[in-house]
Amino acid sequence: MEPEDGNFIGVIIEESLEDKNILKKLKIVKTKVEPVTEKHKTPWIQQWTLHTVEIPEDRAKSIAEEVSKSLDSQHDWYADFKNTTHHYIIFKNKIFYIDRTNKKQYNDATDYGISLGIPEYQVDFSPHIKQWERTENPDEKKEVTSLGRYDAKGFKEITMEKPREIDASGIVRPWRMDLKGYFLIRPNYELRKVEAAFCDLKENKVRIIIRGDNPVEVYTMILKEELITMLDHAADIGVELEKAYVALKSGKKYTQDRVDLE
Repeated sequence: MEPEDGNFIGVIIEESLEDKNILKKLKIVKTKVEPVTEKHKTPWIQQWTLHTVEIPEDRAKSIAEEVSKSLDSQHDWYADFKNTTHHYIIFKNKIFYIDRTNKKQYNDATDYGISLGIPEYQVDFSPHIKQWERTENPDEKKEVTSLGRYDAKGFKEITMEKPREIDASGIVRPWRMDLKGYFLIRPNYELRKVEAAFCDLKENKVRIIIRGDNPVEVYTMILKEELITMLDHAADIGVELEKAYVALKSGKKYTQDRVDLE
């Protein structure tokens, strides 16, 4: 997604914020979760939730000030966002507003970050710092693997060419409440149906009960009724409905949010 002219784009790590209310004021265009490794130098948390945000130019200064106040007071973090001409680099109670052509201003921000104990590789803000980039050799033969063709009209041959591989083992899903509401999932053994009861947040009351012969019927109706607003919530409901369906067919005990059936 390309920002509008003049708008600032940057990244804010959710775990760096002592007061997360600032996120409600921002346009989040993308979120990525990284499990913490030794290289992150943040052993007190399990993951980094990196929100890419877009900020209108006329709000950039005030947002930078709010972010600065919202950063964790117990650990040293920073956030930053930039447009084509300027770059905000934000520490707790300290903000650098940088002309992107000014190497000295970048050096001052980098030196300040390092003085706080932030690893040097994490404060390489300056475009003047040369970074290693992998360049493709046009003469190098690319290895392309055919995976066949999906048996449906309009689909081309599926191929694979050096895909990026990600090991998600051990990653922890960030828990967030869907403001629309939540679901109670269960196998209804009496009716031999999979069941999802929708509850509102305000009064914690069941408002809708959806039953179906299989998970697809139930989550299709959930989507039709527009009862979910978050992708991670939708994914979670899909997993829970499938587990409830397996329990219904196998006779095993189902407990919502437990990984395995009993």
